[in-house]
Amino acid sequence: MSEPLDLDAKVHARFRAAFGPPRNSTDKDAEWSLKPAANSPAINVLLNGEPKGPAVWMFDPNATEDRSNLNIQIKTMDDAEKAIATIHEHFAHAVVH
Repeated sequence: MSEPLDLDAKVHARFRAAFGPPRNSTDKDAEWSLKPAANSPAINVLLNGEPKGPAVWMFDPNATEDRSNLNIQIKTMDDAEKAIATIHEHFAHAVVH
């Protein structure tokens, strides 16, 4: 198995550990809809399996315009951990507001 495939599998496993089972998934892609509170819109997270490695997309309608979108190409597990931390920050901020 090549390194990107190993990284892809590790990142997918880590995201499942962080956010639970995805709402939708295919072989290479997974989608989460994270609801911070009953009356707030969901934060949508998409983990794509890309040829160059996994990529994370986050769309947060609760955030200000300049912080509402996130797109990170994951090259290392540190990148994955940073993306997860950022998503958790968005979730925590949406719960407060």
